[in-house]
Amino acid sequence: QEGCDAPTLRNGDYSPRSSNHRAYSAITIRCRDGYKPRSRHSICRGYGSYYHWSPSPYCERDAKCDPPNLRNGNFSPLKSKYNRNTAITVTCSPGYKTRSGDSLSYCRGNSYVAYWRPLPFCYSTVCNDPVAPTNGRAIPATRISWRVNSTVRYVCNNGFKLNGQDSSYCEESGSFAGSLPRCVRRATCPPPIPPRNGRMVPRSKTTWRETDRVSFYCGFGFTLVGAGAATCRANGRWDNAAPACAEKAVVEVTTNGDAERPWGGARPWGAERPGDAAVFTTGTYYN
Repeated sequence: QEGCDAPTLRNGDYSPRSSNHRAYSAITIRCRDGYKPRSRHSICRGYGSYYHWSPSPYCERDAKCDPPNLRNGNFSPLKSKYNRNTAITVTCSPGYKTRSGDSLSYCRGNSYVAYWRPLPFCYSTVCNDPVAPTNGRAIPATRISWRVNSTVRYVCNNGFKLNGQDSSYCEESGSFAGSLPRCVRRATCPPPIPPRNGRMVPRSKTTWRETDRVSFYCGFGFTLVGAGAATCRANGRWDNAAPACAEKAVVEVTTNGDAERPWGGARPWGAERPGDAAVFTTGTYYN
């Protein structure tokens, strides 16, 4: 009799069921849970007087992924089992992130074993050590762990000033907030000139940089005309012109006379100031 005998199928069933199937008739294969048909349909084919099922009815193992045990986050969609090559979307709680930074995880494997790749896991967010600006440094420069909201300060080396934010903090994304500041060279001013008959403090420096300040003083018998201090500005110029030391007015006491000091004698002669006045009185007349 032409045709195929009923197939022997483990871990599954087929339809229509018959003890003998005509040549070129087909059956549909169904497998029990945990198995899948190698092919959903099989056809009775013949070569001469030889008949067989093609492809051979077979239920092979169908490994699937269980729902992941995810802490500090959740995933979707929710299922009791996941077929291989399907994906889930992982969302971590604030302060946590996936190791790869990718929100997708796939069910991988073969007919016998299935697993998630990358492994759905939410790690506590940690930043790498902060990058220090050129000609500057980060404080602190390193830590065992930079967790969310950990802060760092930026400072520049001597002769440089900070251009940008002076601090940052570790974000949930695993990086420090904002852009890295720059350390730019501070402006320099020409050396200040002390006034004649006076001095300046500090007396000298190798380089006068932006924000440096100098004070001017006059010697005994001289008074300052102009600003008493100057500061080096960002444009490389001093904010005040160099002052001068002007000679003070001197009051001479004439013979046979005297001069009263209205300022109460608190300052000795020779310490007069511009604007001070003296009252002269005539002494006893001598022949």
